[in-house]
Amino acid sequence: DMGNFYSAARDPIFFAHHGNIDCLWHVWRGPRPSNTDFTDPDWLDATFLFYDEEARLVRVRVRDCLDTAALRYTYQDVGLPWLNARPAKASSAVTPAPATTSTLPAKLDRTIRVTVTRPRVSRSRREKEEEEEVLVVEGVEIADHFNKFVKFDVLVNEPDGGEDGTPATATGYCAGSFAYTPHMVRPGEMGKGPVKTVARF
Repeated sequence: DMGNFYSAARDPIFFAHHGNIDCLWHVWRGPRPSNTDFTDPDWLDATFLFYDEEARLVRVRVRDCLDTAALRYTYQDVGLPWLNARPAKASSAVTPAPATTSTLPAKLDRTIRVTVTRPRVSRSRREKEEEEEVLVVEGVEIADHFNKFVKFDVLVNEPDGGEDGTPATATGYCAGSFAYTPHMVRPGEMGKGPVKTVARF
């Protein structure tokens, strides 16, 4: 159980999982100058207690772990062919399916289509590089979050019936997917009501 710190390192997938996340963070910081570590001192100065290789209890700050060279390791420089990859462009001949509701919130027991107004359109390439466009779905509410896995896909401008039989999530219409995994809860927490969260794509 990676949620229990005293024994998490015994989990055979623990090192591989955290090593991969660390590598993804390392790669993320490279492409854009704006991709930098957080500067909030509360985060930088947050501390954790660990036992070192001599079984001595040591206190480590987050800021001490941000430079992999200082930790005496680095990652192999490899190509990033996916960096500039883009989904295949949707056919210009298709018309997006019309909205099915203008009233939100709505229960996701069927496909929901809504009209979203973009704040800015026809941005230049430089503007797109400097400022990322993000679709935010607020007020995602999960009732039975103790027992059920929840997932939904978000598509933009998809026509009715999809296109050419290709799975929707494999097309240029797919903005992303939201997934929520049930979490272990303590006695007494079952009656606290639904979980509310936000999804960003």
